[in-house]
Amino acid sequence: MRRKTTLRKVGIFFATVLVFGAGLSLSLVAAQAASPAATLGVYRGAANPSGVSAFAQWLGSPVSYAEDFLPGDSWSSIEAPTWTLNGWKGTSYRMVYGVPIIPDTGGTLAEGASGTYNAYFKTLAQNLLAAGQGNAILRLGWEFGGGWYHWHVANTTDAANYAAYWRQIVTTMRAVAPNLAFDWNPVWGWQSVDPTLAYPGDAYVDYIGIDVYDQSWCTNYSDPAARWNDALNAQWGLTWHRDFAAAHGKPMSFPEWGVATRSDGHGGGDAPYFVQKMTQWIAQNNVGYQVYFDFDAPDGAHDLMDGSFPNSAAAFKAAIGAAATTTTQTTSSSTTGATTTTSTTSTTTTAPVTTTTATSPTTTATPTTTSTVPKTTTTTKTTQTTKSKVVKRRQTTRTVRGCLLLRSRTGYRLSRGCRASLSLMKAAGLKKSAK
Repeated sequence: MRRKTTLRKVGIFFATVLVFGAGLSLSLVAAQAASPAATLGVYRGAANPSGVSAFAQWLGSPVSYAEDFLPGDSWSSIEAPTWTLNGWKGTSYRMVYGVPIIPDTGGTLAEGASGTYNAYFKTLAQNLLAAGQGNAILRLGWEFGGGWYHWHVANTTDAANYAAYWRQIVTTMRAVAPNLAFDWNPVWGWQSVDPTLAYPGDAYVDYIGIDVYDQSWCTNYSDPAARWNDALNAQWGLTWHRDFAAAHGKPMSFPEWGVATRSDGHGGGDAPYFVQKMTQWIAQNNVGYQVYFDFDAPDGAHDLMDGSFPNSAAAFKAAIGAAATTTTQTTSSSTTGATTTTSTTSTTTTAPVTTTTATSPTTTATPTTTSTVPKTTTTTKTTQTTKSKVVKRRQTTRTVRGCLLLRSRTGYRLSRGCRASLSLMKAAGLKKSAK
């Protein structure tokens, strides 16, 4: 009898500790969460600070982060992205850069893991400092789980090499520019290998990011709630992202997110429900920064400013813009003995949940710069080259099992955001592009 009483007391003690720990954990999450407006960034095209300024004016609220992508044509363009860095030089934005880790001219993750390419990244760090961007956030080899970039992690060997390569780059660049930050950014959802196998270690990572667009291949993907549920609960989706970041003590990030209209019909179109859910998710979690992808790419339209997504734009302004009702989180803790209870109250005003099917505009003006990765280092050549390439891609696309393929001179390549494998291309009898 005495033994049972003792065990019961021990059980009560541990249960109390668990309750206290859970309450403390909730309190910390509430304390760390920042408003979506405070963490906001935007992508408006290559070297386009005036576009970011126009977005802030449209929103009626300041933007703290601006995103761009370094060119990946060759090692020389990666280590010395002069045109891109000069485009943002002297602006007040904290830069977020997608950094290619294998150029179009070739390279391997294994060579990177051995330190073969360290000199290029040392030069890049020097150039970032010279441009006054020594505090930039770098998405090294972003979306590595997808099959559309040269640094694709396709198996466990690739994962180990990617992690080792990442450590080489971070160690090299921090030695030159210690205030640089590094965002480990796997792809959302299904991929051929567990992305955690490519994690380089907490000492080499500052943010854990994931890119989320309102697109889905789930059953009933035309239903906004079904698409959100897919994003939330899919393998390596939003819930996994939150839990993995918390387990490693890192702030979350959303380096790309947005509504989407896709030619294959798998985008949600004008979907204020998605905007409301995403901004609520950002507000409720420990998010360091988030970037709305306000740009129409060849594989999907996302621009809130051009009138294509009126309901989504209204929801975005309601949640983040000047007209947004300030969301206040009040966390109170009361302690009785060893038990802590935590309550959180929040008040948020958002746009009504309405869904209107959006159609693509009948006439689309070609942006001054339409490539996320400029292909030259001079303003004139970049504009002329990217215009012709994007127009050609829009005219020569093909869909294989819901995957948009972009045609180049040498074949087809998988577009950004596509989860299909190269085996689908082979099954369709398509030639893989050399680029």
